[in-house]
Amino acid sequence: MSELIGISSDDFKKPNFIDKDQSKMNLQNRIDYNIRYIETNIKRVMEFDEIEKIKQVVKKEYEQDTGKIINCDKCDNLGWLKPATPDPNIRFIKCECSRDDLTLHEKTLMLWTSLDIKKETFESFKTNNKNEIEIKNKTLKWVQNLGQLNKPNHLILFGTNGTGKTHLARACVNYLAKKKFTGLYESYQRFSLEIEKFQNQDNYRIEYIEKLMNIPFLIVDDVFNGYENSEYKSSKFHDILLVRYEEKKPTLITAENMDNMSNQLISRIRDKNLTMYIDFSYIKDKRINKL
Repeated sequence: MSELIGISSDDFKKPNFIDKDQSKMNLQNRIDYNIRYIETNIKRVMEFDEIEKIKQVVKKEYEQDTGKIINCDKCDNLGWLKPATPDPNIRFIKCECSRDDLTLHEKTLMLWTSLDIKKETFESFKTNNKNEIEIKNKTLKWVQNLGQLNKPNHLILFGTNGTGKTHLARACVNYLAKKKFTGLYESYQRFSLEIEKFQNQDNYRIEYIEKLMNIPFLIVDDVFNGYENSEYKSSKFHDILLVRYEEKKPTLITAENMDNMSNQLISRIRDKNLTMYIDFSYIKDKRINKL
């Protein structure tokens, strides 16, 4: 079975099972409707090969009704794919069939992350709060100065959750992608999952860790938050940061605080000529206003 399944524009929500005019449905909803209709009648869940046959029949009917040719078997011309295994960090993945329609910026972003973050820029960080404006300008200055002599290659955004750290970290990704630089934007949760996944596959785990050590630009969000943070995971992450700090590879991390950082790491990054710190602790949680 394919690792990816097509999704519809309404987030793959299946319609309520009632008698409907299928001509008004999009392709994915029409497929869902027919699968559920048949399963209701045969009173069992269909096997994968049965579902594939139903999909082919519905596709032909859809093409005849609409005159649209479905030429992508992966996404059924929807343009997006959804991981078959639920992942809180990755909702949609752009299908290869539509990548030719992407801008150069979007294609570069896809090398950074599978997340759709192109709207999270410095320009879209709207605020009239002078403290937030100062934080935004400091972050922008850091990314603009990367690679310049005697400018810090490392940035730590720390403070309360919901204050804009993730937005500004992603804004840095967009800035670098527009300059055609490639790197990796990773959540610490994703790092934890990958390390957990590779625990019994040493070669893969080593390759993943080496990738994070060596990639030209690394941005890691929500460090030490989320999934259970074992001593093994945190020690490996410390190793990655130590190597990058020693080799002066540009690195940005966001964290609620720096309490979980080792003394060895703190001693390395204490030099303000190498590391810029931006404190969000006095910024209000923006999510409170959205409740």
